[in-house]
Amino acid sequence: MRRLQSVTRVEGPTGENEKILEVARQLCLLLDISLVPRKLVWQEWAGTGGKTPPRTVDSDECTIGGPLMLLPARMKGKLEPEEWKPLIVSELIFRYQLGKERSRYLGKRFLVGLIPVSIADFQIYRTVNQYDPSLIFTAIVVIASIVSLLALVVYISRPYLNKLRLVADKRAAEIVTREEFLRVLTKIRTLEPDSVRITEDRGCGKQHRVKPSLIDRIANLSSAGGLNQSPDNKQLPLGS
Repeated sequence: MRRLQSVTRVEGPTGENEKILEVARQLCLLLDISLVPRKLVWQEWAGTGGKTPPRTVDSDECTIGGPLMLLPARMKGKLEPEEWKPLIVSELIFRYQLGKERSRYLGKRFLVGLIPVSIADFQIYRTVNQYDPSLIFTAIVVIASIVSLLALVVYISRPYLNKLRLVADKRAAEIVTREEFLRVLTKIRTLEPDSVRITEDRGCGKQHRVKPSLIDRIANLSSAGGLNQSPDNKQLPLGS
């Protein structure tokens, strides 16, 4: 789970935070998840730090990383604590129940990319070793190539991961009911039309969004189809 970096942070009322965290605790208990969020942070922006530019936290976003839960600051006080349940349970399912599916997909693509990278690194080693037996330069190249490969794999996997998030939405709908999930998403769309439109227009390639858009989530839940189909059309287990 990538580290969350606060750029604009808004502290929510203690009572509201505790109620939302209690909703998350109950859902973790229901889903048999032991790592329970213990701190709630409201933010307008999130990023990974370093040279990566921050991005806007979407109005329908819920991000959970270990003991930390992030929610959009602009939605503070606009939803009842119970109304966060669909978004929280979807994130928990994606993060924990579909974690193996996600790791398997990323792992396969990393291994496929590692073959040509290893060949290239070996050729660099053979060339550089003639001039620099200390291998310092080669080590730097190897580390840089692996880091670059990881970043590339994550980027090109975004369409699949977005589809997997939509699978999580449908599985969450089995818990909170599809009608309730759609009601909450529609309410967010009504309350924050400007931010939703900005999110829809952001980025050159919509298929490489960090997360599915609100419109995509509504369309996904409104459509018919199996609730537990993976993006590869494989049946996913109901358990964690």
